[in-house]
Amino acid sequence: MLFSSLLTTAFFLGVLSTDSDTLETRFHALLYQAEVHGKVDESIAQLQQMLGDSNQPEEQKTILRVLSLVKKQKPLKLNTRSTERLFAALQDTRAIILSPPFAYLFTQGVWLELGDWVGPYRVMEISFSQIHIENDLQEQRMVTIPSLARGEPQNIAVGSKFIDAPVGEILGFATKKLSLNFFFPSAYTDHLEGFYPESDWQGLIDQICTQSQIIWTRRMGSIVFEPGHIASNSSTMIRGIDTRNRNLGSLLQEIADIVGLELILFDESLNDVAIDLYLADQPWNEALDCLSMMTGFNWAMVPQEHGSGQLVVTRN
Repeated sequence: MLFSSLLTTAFFLGVLSTDSDTLETRFHALLYQAEVHGKVDESIAQLQQMLGDSNQPEEQKTILRVLSLVKKQKPLKLNTRSTERLFAALQDTRAIILSPPFAYLFTQGVWLELGDWVGPYRVMEISFSQIHIENDLQEQRMVTIPSLARGEPQNIAVGSKFIDAPVGEILGFATKKLSLNFFFPSAYTDHLEGFYPESDWQGLIDQICTQSQIIWTRRMGSIVFEPGHIASNSSTMIRGIDTRNRNLGSLLQEIADIVGLELILFDESLNDVAIDLYLADQPWNEALDCLSMMTGFNWAMVPQEHGSGQLVVTRN
């Protein structure tokens, strides 16, 4: 059986060199699956899973090189006619998000991640200060990222760094990483500057929204952003509620108290609804969504010019 061109390239460049026969066999299968069967996205997803499961730096580099070979079959996200322009584009990076072993950067209107190609180079490593790229011959180059004007933490490998980064772009990317739909008014054009230590996507969304005075509400499979008001912390957790025959009105009041909102109940008949409930650990907005599905009410968070806002509940 003839090797595919991807496999031939991999052998020629030494990309498949590994001490594990099992790992090498998996690489063969994924490269073959991508080229011969056209299942490029499936191979990428499986290689990214392997990268996430690996804790060996050298093994991670090998996985990245194989991943980059598969990604060669995808259109280039960032392409320039000269090396100088390529380096200038990378130096113009506006956002870096590190969540080891994964890393992302935003520049020239596109998001790049490890294993992506930029011209003749693949992205091998991203830190808050540098981007390491290499060509097919594994010749490496390094691009320096400008420091924040106010300085930044040293020796930090997790978090986010933004340099005049558009808020909507960052929130949209984080929302997609949560596999949720995204609603954000395009007229909102504020930008972010600074370092954010949050290590998970929902925490990052909360931190950005709190600083930028944006309300975000999660409804089923979507997140809706409403700029211009003081945000409520959507990651506030509801914990330790285990009750039977609980009055819905009093439960809504308890949730409103936990998140610091004034409860406005437009239909007093909701006080007559009794439910059984167990909540060990759940974000408050998700808890409200579940309750609304079960009992048939709508809820909305209404900002106030003075104070923390209102939790408005109405019947469907």
